[in-house]
Amino acid sequence: MNERTGRIDTSASAPRVKVRALTRRIPARTVVVRHLSELESVRSEWAALQSQLPTPSPLRSFDYARLWYQSFAEPEQVRVFQISDAERSLGLFPMVVRRVRGARVLSGITNSHCLHGEPLVVPGQETAFSDHLIREMIAHKSDWDLIDHRFTYSFDRVRPVFDERGLSRHGLRFAQRTEPTYVTDVEQPYEDFFKGLSRETRKKLRRSGDRLARMGEASYVHLRDDDAVAAWDVLVTLEDAGWKGRNGTSIARCGSQYTEFYESFVRLLADNRVLHLFQLCVDGQPIAAAFGYLDGGTMHYLKAAYDENAHEAAPSNNLLRDVIQDLIENYPDVKLLHQFPWDSGYKHRMASYDAHSFETIVFSPTIRGGAMAMMFRLKERLKQVNSVRNTVVKIRGY
Repeated sequence: MNERTGRIDTSASAPRVKVRALTRRIPARTVVVRHLSELESVRSEWAALQSQLPTPSPLRSFDYARLWYQSFAEPEQVRVFQISDAERSLGLFPMVVRRVRGARVLSGITNSHCLHGEPLVVPGQETAFSDHLIREMIAHKSDWDLIDHRFTYSFDRVRPVFDERGLSRHGLRFAQRTEPTYVTDVEQPYEDFFKGLSRETRKKLRRSGDRLARMGEASYVHLRDDDAVAAWDVLVTLEDAGWKGRNGTSIARCGSQYTEFYESFVRLLADNRVLHLFQLCVDGQPIAAAFGYLDGGTMHYLKAAYDENAHEAAPSNNLLRDVIQDLIENYPDVKLLHQFPWDSGYKHRMASYDAHSFETIVFSPTIRGGAMAMMFRLKERLKQVNSVRNTVVKIRGY
């Protein structure tokens, strides 16, 4: 083959060479669901895609997305991007579009109670899906002002759909934020886990354990699936009786949409045999409760509550310690315990290593999007200046 002309010499005297296949980009086909009433049209394709996951996850199921939309979005805010190439479907990305301070914002189906935002993608096709999705967004840049993609986790080992390399390759302006999330390795022996805690944490756990023993007969209860659903109200009641209830942020006081969402959510998890509810009891009465769910080899520990009358016995910390020991000793397929971002003063104490949650903000390649990118950078710089100024003030003792 002549490397300059690209022609192949077929004569008998032609030297033997390696022939490089010339490939061309396979055009993508995108179907966009734009209303809740259209969602049913992608149910079968959704199920087919989910069946290709090594461990099918209810968090990426059609039923979960429909529940989220019905609970937290207006029908016309629904956006589901189905990306295919010439050969097959590559994946689906359930999103929602909202007006936020006048800006049209596309985001995953997440909020402060739903902390998973990744699309459903055929394994091995993540790069192709991401590339086609970004091209789709650029082609319809006038439909959105920014994309706010949250809750991509460093321990997931899955390529983010909006990663730095792909966005830069397409010349898009973007910003990234990082915050800690809290993960415990539950593959190690329990003795190693406990030794790895800080000296102060070990001391506090021993002291609170002694106080717990003086309160009565303490017991740890681990319920699964249907049994966990039957005991769900224990967690809701404990949470509502505490500071979250007083602040109006408990499940019971967030409004019927949250109450109904959680009731349907735990039922969905139970039907998929991944729901777990944990209790710490004294003389048979729960003084702490938490619920979580398995996704692959990770136990996501989403919500916990405790009886404030027993606060001297640190019931939440003792329950978490019991959960970790239980997972280590009885669940060999579970690799990690994930407590999610936003520490309230206790999560970091039992985290094994640094893990992070990422947020990526993508600005539309339009004049409006460019202006928003400039405003965003200005605000971030002002925050840094104010942070330095506040630090200086504290150092000076003013």
